[in-house]
Amino acid sequence: MKKRRNSLIIIFIFLSMLYCNPAMGEPPGEVLNLDSATHETNITSQTSQIRMQWDPPEGAPDAAYYIRFDTNGDYTFNDLNTAGIVPVKIEEAVSQDYRASGAEDDITIYFHIAAIGLDDKDGDIGQTKTAGPFNLDIVPISNVNITSPEMTSSRVVTLTLQAEGATEMYISNVGYDEGGEWEPMADSKEWELTEGGEEKTVYVRFRDDDGNTVDTSFSLNYVEPGDIDGDRTLSLKDAIRIMQVLSGTDIGDTLLYLADSDGDGKIGAGELIYILRNLSG
Repeated sequence: MKKRRNSLIIIFIFLSMLYCNPAMGEPPGEVLNLDSATHETNITSQTSQIRMQWDPPEGAPDAAYYIRFDTNGDYTFNDLNTAGIVPVKIEEAVSQDYRASGAEDDITIYFHIAAIGLDDKDGDIGQTKTAGPFNLDIVPISNVNITSPEMTSSRVVTLTLQAEGATEMYISNVGYDEGGEWEPMADSKEWELTEGGEEKTVYVRFRDDDGNTVDTSFSLNYVEPGDIDGDRTLSLKDAIRIMQVLSGTDIGDTLLYLADSDGDGKIGAGELIYILRNLSG
């Protein structure tokens, strides 16, 4: 009788353990609170590594995990595709650096995870849980370059623009977010400078389809027509220099030929008339 009672006690203890610890009798459930610390689903990000975190399944605090990052939104862990894979034992995972790996731009990544009970001799795999999509824009706008004259006497200059990956551009004489308008990306652009003889700064912002931007600027000297001495003002000094040249006086290399006002490529009577007319109002 005593032997039978002991057997019943052992069976009761075994059944209690099975009931209290589901991992001993069945695969663990889904992981809990699966979330990314770096990305939001369906939101494009330029962060090239994805960090995931989660809590163990209910009743399986010592579970280990099969994990996978890929571009497949539908993936299930099973005995076949986990053969030879060692499960991780921490509740955190970080993907590869997709930018460093040379992955293509605008890729969509999913994260898959399934728990396995460490004390489950059969190694039964729990239900796979998937997070995502995480959209990665990992190729930024690059090779940004703008070519323009360093000095000009025309208020309209030709800009040569380059920005690999950009689809729009914003050009302004004021700043990166005022004084201009968004327009389709182009290799060249005729741009009008502000009035006045002075150094001009032009601001350019490029944007790609994902809304990423890159800013650049350049400066050039604008020479007012007739400003022979390059002091950025029209004055009698300019008129006197021209009269000296017309009389044959050698005044050295002080003539600024960009101040040509009539487009004949020379500094002479045309510029003198232009200056006197402007000074007379």
